[in-house]
Amino acid sequence: MKNFFTKSFYVIATIVLFIGAALPVRAQLTGTNLETSGLYTAIAKDASNNIYITRVQPGTSGANYEVEKYTNGTGSPTVIYTGLTHEIGDYPWGLVVTSAGDVYVSTDFTSNGGNVIKLAFNGTTYTPSTFMSGNYYSALAIDASNNLYTAEYDSGNGTYAVVKYPAGSTTGTKLYDNLKSAAGYTYPTGLTVASNGDVYVADAFSNTSTITDGGHVYKLTASSSYAVSTVSTGLYATALGIDNSGNLYSSENPGSGYVLDKYTGGTGTGTAIYSPLHTNGVFYPWGIAVINSTNIFINDSDDGTNGGAVIHLLQVGPAITTSGTLSALSTTYGSASTSESFNVSGSNMNAGILVSPPTGFEVSTDNSTFSSTVTLGAAGTIASAPVYIRLIAGDAVGNYSGNVVLSSSGATSVNEAIA
Repeated sequence: MKNFFTKSFYVIATIVLFIGAALPVRAQLTGTNLETSGLYTAIAKDASNNIYITRVQPGTSGANYEVEKYTNGTGSPTVIYTGLTHEIGDYPWGLVVTSAGDVYVSTDFTSNGGNVIKLAFNGTTYTPSTFMSGNYYSALAIDASNNLYTAEYDSGNGTYAVVKYPAGSTTGTKLYDNLKSAAGYTYPTGLTVASNGDVYVADAFSNTSTITDGGHVYKLTASSSYAVSTVSTGLYATALGIDNSGNLYSSENPGSGYVLDKYTGGTGTGTAIYSPLHTNGVFYPWGIAVINSTNIFINDSDDGTNGGAVIHLLQVGPAITTSGTLSALSTTYGSASTSESFNVSGSNMNAGILVSPPTGFEVSTDNSTFSSTVTLGAAGTIASAPVYIRLIAGDAVGNYSGNVVLSSSGATSVNEAIA
């Protein structure tokens, strides 16, 4: 049971990547690299938010893979397992951690139709053993009760299935048995379980130019005997993750390159929260580990330069920016002065920007209607726009100066001085 990537799709994917770089999506999270150059195939977290990664083992010319652990998702990693391999088109894609710290990792399909290896944790070291074998495991997930979920090949039906294994058991129950498995297709590599037991799985998609099929993301609703519904179609999803509020995260390609999309409540239309992600037509962004909605780790693929990256995504706080300076203003009693202006913009805003001038001044956004305060823009990105300020017609004779205060919920206030 092996599918192979084709050279023709490699060319197509490279073109899509180029277009995606030229047309970036507005990001709501900012990313920093935890590490690079590992051709990463899986990522997971444990109950203490330690991060685990499957990557190429250095010094093996890409032949072998290993599992690393980053304590608290930072610092230098510890290698906890080595000796994983890969074939053309199949890799160690599955990686999960139980509440006790035991690690399960799936292998490629070189031996016995693939294995799931258990790394039993005693608080200090990991002891490996073969947990189960033979079903070409392409994804793993785990729930709060340590039940293990797999995407695995069902030879009786010639399809991939989602199978649930009770904690510690190798006897599973099929929850869904109609994921694609055919020549010209990838494997289903995205699988995650919500806190209420709902299962999300990314179906295979075509990896050849002769087939146009971007796959699906399906939801299996636990309270309805795992009834199947479709979350998305045609987006070439490669990895899934979910937070404790039931928001779903998917690495997918909406048409201009790979991004990380968020589906609020696990439904509706995805919103891009980070871009760009990459593919070279063979490697994809495989793996998402969600700490919470503002703290996410994701594996990026090879961009043709750095051999992939593990990216730590964090929420960027609201920020107010100004440009330009204000000169001194003067007028005759009874008349408003001429106006001066400066520009204001905002990023990742929770609300609009309140502009409050000092005593004796009034402000405007159109240089026509002036008032004691104005609000610029709304939540999201606020494009650079002018704010006008002038002395009020009724000011008594005297000197007026001070700061125009720019404020907004969650943002550090900014002062714009009037000379």
